[in-house]
Amino acid sequence: MLVQPDEDPKTRTNKIKTARLADRMGIMVTALYDKLIGCGYLELKNGRRTLTEKGREMGGELEPGKETSFLWPPDLTV
Repeated sequence: MLVQPDEDPKTRTNKIKTARLADRMGIMVTALYDKLIGCGYLELKNGRRTLTEKGREMGGELEPGKETSFLWPPDLTV
């Protein structure tokens, strides 16, 4: 996919679910959630994970139609 000069690469639509990102990193999804919370990309509110502004800035987004499923750039590092 070619990126236009004024397009932010973090807003491209080739994002992957948290579980797939964890697989790519070779870690359990629960460990990745802990890392995402530790980095400030997610936070716990009333026992539920929510996306923070910092997480959005890193390219994270809610999966459409889901309240607690997130999509991330495939090259996200934590």
